Amino acid sequence: MVSDYRKHCDELNVLRDKAYDIGIQNEKSFGLGDVRVHFFGKMLSVIDFYRACFELGTKMEVENREGIATCDSASLSGFVTVNKAAYILGCWSCFESSLDLLYKAISSEDDRERIELKDYNKIRTALNKCEINSELLEKLKKIVRIKHVPITDKYNLLYERLSDTYKGVRDRKKDKLFLGFFGASRNAVHNNFHSGSDLVFNTRIGEFKFERNKPIDFFTEDLLIQVANELIDIFHQIVLSLPHVERINDIYLRLN
Repeated sequence: MVSDYRKHCDELNVLRDKAYDIGIQNEKSFGLGDVRVHFFGKMLSVIDFYRACFELGTKMEVENREGIATCDSASLSGFVTVNKAAYILGCWSCFESSLDLLYKAISSEDDRERIELKDYNKIRTALNKCEINSELLEKLKKIVRIKHVPITDKYNLLYERLSDTYKGVRDRKKDKLFLGFFGASRNAVHNNFHSGSDLVFNTRIGEFKFERNKPIDFFTEDLLIQVANELIDIFHQIVLSLPHVERINDIYLRLN
C-alpha cells in the first residue's frame, strides 16, 4: 500500500516536472499568455489537483483501516472514482481547448469552410443528378453546416499540414490513434464510465477495448500517468512541428 502510494506520487512528480520544464522552455520562445506555453501550465494544475485528492483519499483509506472512520467505504470509493474522472476530463479539456487555438491559427478560411460543409458536400454528391434550386441549396447549407467542429477534424487538419515536419520519435499515425482512444475514453467517462460504441484501439501504450453500454475499467494509476505523458509529448511535438506563428493567445485563460 505505502510502496504503491509512494510510487504513484513519484511518477506524478516526474510528470509534473516534465510539463513544467517544457512550459519554461516554450516561454522563452513564445512568451506568457501563448497557448504553446499555457497548455503545460494547465496540465500542471490538473496533475496537482489530482495528486492532492489522491493523497487525501489515501489518508482516509489508511485511517479507515486503523479504525478511525472518517468516511464509509462506499463514500471513499466514490471519492476515488470522481478524482479519477476529473483527472481524465481535465487532461482532455486542456488538450482540446489548446488544440482548438492551434487549429484556428494554422487553418485558412477555405480549410474551415471545407470542414464545416463536409456533410453538405456529401449530400450534394448524393443528389448530384437531381435538380435543386439555389435557394433550397442555401437553406440546406445553413441547416447542415457544422457549427462545432469535432476535435478529430481539427487534429486531422493539423497532421495534414505537419506531414513533412512531424518527425523524430513520434509517429503521426500512432499519435492520431492514441488521440482517438483518449477521446473515446473521455466520452465514456462523461457517460458514467460507459462506452457508447464497440471500439478497439491498439495504441503504443496498449490495446483497449470499448463495449457498447458496458463500463470501462482499464484506467489504473499507471495508465493515468501514461495518458497524461502521451498528451504532453504529442502537444509538444505538434508545437515543434508547426510553422512559425507569431503569437497564439490562450483566450481560455480568461474564463472563470
